[in-house]
This record gives sequence, structure tokens and C-alpha cells, in this order.
Amino acid sequence: HGFSETAFASSLLLIDRLRQVAEGDHRLLDWRNALPERSPWWFLLERYFSNDPAVAAAYVTPAGSIADPAAKSALREQLTVPGPRLYFSGWTYTLADLIPWSQRKLIQLSVLMVAVNSILLLIHVRSARHLFILLASLFFATAALIACLKFFGLSLHLFNVLAFPLVLGVGVDYGIYVMLAVRERGDLRTNLISMLRPVLLSGCTTLAGFGSLGLARYPALSGLGIVCALGIAWCLVITFTFTLPACLWMRAK
Repeated sequence: HGFSETAFASSLLLIDRLRQVAEGDHRLLDWRNALPERSPWWFLLERYFSNDPAVAAAYVTPAGSIADPAAKSALREQLTVPGPRLYFSGWTYTLADLIPWSQRKLIQLSVLMVAVNSILLLIHVRSARHLFILLASLFFATAALIACLKFFGLSLHLFNVLAFPLVLGVGVDYGIYVMLAVRERGDLRTNLISMLRPVLLSGCTTLAGFGSLGLARYPALSGLGIVCALGIAWCLVITFTFTLPACLWMRAK
């Protein structure tokens, strides 16, 4: 649409040169000198040829999304041709390797964080039973978060996996506050009232802060906010439905 005859006439030079190459004339042609400066064909050539006339970059849109290393390898096999050295790049192409790597790192970092927290908590609470309650709370909150991700069809990627260590760190704080309030000497009712309101307010404000990121147009930031908001919400629920009753039962016992 909108091409002039001059534009198509200038492209005939390239077509003739390609015909000569097909006939065996492999002399290198500098494409930047073969077309006029204002030729409308530059919009295509500049997306294909680099500054070096011997190097080219092609843009390919796969028929389906590249979701795993197997799809990445299949695409590479289909595009590879004998002779020239090819280098593949692209966001989804790179993520096919980064996502499994990030998930492995998530497991390693989470295990390390739980181990360090367990040692610190054991030194502080000095009770294996109370430590078990805190760790069980983290386990239930994490399990509920993963179940929600599966239920809503949200997949883990390079960015939202960062939410898990953050959720675990915040969730254990709520449990510590509850446990300290229950174990504190004095009137239990007064201790719980002075603890429940700040914890609930802190959780709601944190939930609102991360939840607002879910409205972002940038998918990575939006996914991180959604996972964090779900994790914080479940930490609050588990704190009041499991951690608090378990601590009260321990005190009564």
C-alpha cells in the first residue's frame, strides 16, 4: 500500500543480484549501497540485515508458545541449516531455560531460608513444639498458595517465584507475634487484643500494597503482585485458624 513505481524499480536490482547468486556468482553485495537512501524497502532490510553485510538477523514467530526446553530444542532443530553458524535469541526462547533454573533456585533458597529461620526460632522460643507449630504454619500457607496457583491457572515464571521467600519471611513474623502474645505473662485476653489488631492491620496493608501491583500492565510485575497478595492472605488465614489455636492449646496443656 502506497509504494511507488520507483520503489519497486529499485528493488529489481536486488532481485537481479539474487539471481546472479543463484547462478553461482557469490561476490558479496553491500546492500546499503544497492538501494537509494529514501527507498521504502529499507523498512524490511534493516530488520533483516545488520551493519555487517555478512551477518543477518531473522525474526521468527513460532506457531505455538515455547513453554519448555523440549519445545526450544525442537524449534532450533527446525530452523538450523547446514553451513552458516546460527545464534538464537528472544525472550520466550531464553525463558525456556531460565524458568526451570529459577524453580530449582527457588527450592534451594527456600530450603536454606527455612533452615536458617528454624535455627533462629529455636534459639528464641526454646521449644521444639512451638517451633513445629511455626514451621507447620509456613507449610500450610505455602501449600494453600500453590493450590490457588493451580486452581486459577497461574504459572510460575522467572519473576513471581521471588514471591515465595518473601511470603515465607512475612508469614513467620505473624506466627511469632501470636506465639509471643500467648506466652506472655498476664491476662491472656488483653495480650491477644493488643496483638491481633496490629497483626491484622499489618497484614491487610501489606496485602493491599502487593495486590495493587496486580493491576500493573507489565505482566512480570503483575504476576509478582498477585502471587505475593495470595501468599500474604493465606499467611493471615493460617495464623488465625491454625497458629493461634495451636498456641492456645499448648498454653492450656
